[in-house]
Amino acid sequence: MHEYPRNLPADMLVDLGNGLYVMPPELSASLSMRKTDVVAMAKRMFEACGLFSIIPSNPRIQLVLNDLLSRGVLAASSSRGDGIYGYSDSNGRRQGFLDQEGETLPWSPTFDRTARLTDMWKRAPLTSTDAIAASLDRLEGVRGLPMARRALALARDGAASPEEVRAYLLLCSGWRVGGESWGTPDLNRRVDFTPEARLLARRSFAVADCLWMEPKVDLEVQGMAFHADDQGFLVASGRRTALESMGYTVLEINHEQMADLEKFDAMLPSMARAVGYPLQPRTGAFLQRRDKLHRALFGLPYDPQ
Repeated sequence: MHEYPRNLPADMLVDLGNGLYVMPPELSASLSMRKTDVVAMAKRMFEACGLFSIIPSNPRIQLVLNDLLSRGVLAASSSRGDGIYGYSDSNGRRQGFLDQEGETLPWSPTFDRTARLTDMWKRAPLTSTDAIAASLDRLEGVRGLPMARRALALARDGAASPEEVRAYLLLCSGWRVGGESWGTPDLNRRVDFTPEARLLARRSFAVADCLWMEPKVDLEVQGMAFHADDQGFLVASGRRTALESMGYTVLEINHEQMADLEKFDAMLPSMARAVGYPLQPRTGAFLQRRDKLHRALFGLPYDPQ
């Protein structure tokens, strides 16, 4: 439960009845955090505009989840075949995320490779960066508005895990924040295979975590539960070969490599050559900003609260 800021237009609140109002996702992602920083707020926006949610852990939630697991309501099979195959299609257009009846696809649990339930769930996006921007444009005199606008400049639609958020901010945010400024690649964009590539991959498409279309470079952010099922990219044999047969370069990075700055720096030159962007000059000012960004991303567990 959060207190919402003063001066919000009444028509921007959602009426739940009996005098109870809540903020819509556009505002709760940008205005309901107290004593936070720009990076923390940007991570919250990435989550709201992406394909995942991190479920907070407390005894009551754990009790409910354990009961659902014991009765078989939640099982590894329940996270498969849900129809969420990336954020955008092969033309870069946002997918509809609707089932055959026209209803929004339901939330779906994710499991690790040992079939244990994780704290990450897949779901359709709750909102978009455009919708957040439109909502912020309607506000005046609301506390936290300047910070929300700075955070929105860092956010992007389509992330599928906290690891993808970290990778994007390290590589693509501007140098003033501490990032490498490597453009605005698509997150979780579908790539349709050619007939020849289909034979190699044994399927008709792949979903690229972080895709620079112009140099045809796909960065796969390995690591968390979203990639632990049969919809995960590069899990099935032949997908990488299929992409490379179409002229794509496939790069990989994982949590450990990003969390260790020495390892991360060792990987950056070859990645920069592949994507066609230079590394930021390693001035004292930039390294200080980069260290601050890195601490914000890895200093504490990812927490959407």
